[in-house]
Amino acid sequence: MMKPKELRQTAKVRELSVEDLNQEAREISDHLMKLRFQQAAGQVENPSIIREYRHGLARIKTVLAEKRRLAKGS
Repeated sequence: MMKPKELRQTAKVRELSVEDLNQEAREISDHLMKLRFQQAAGQVENPSIIREYRHGLARIKTVLAEKRRLAKGS
């Protein structure tokens, strides 16, 4: 799974294949769910990490949509 710092770099996200992007999206979604449970239990030291992963997931989904659009058009 990519770290939040890597997820901020759109160029790195664009380098990944569609399969890798799908895998990353699944892993981040699972990790977000675990973080939400930990936050509810008061165990998260840095709550802003949830926001960073959410933004990273959105970035991955955006790149996936762009790649699908390009594949559909050609």
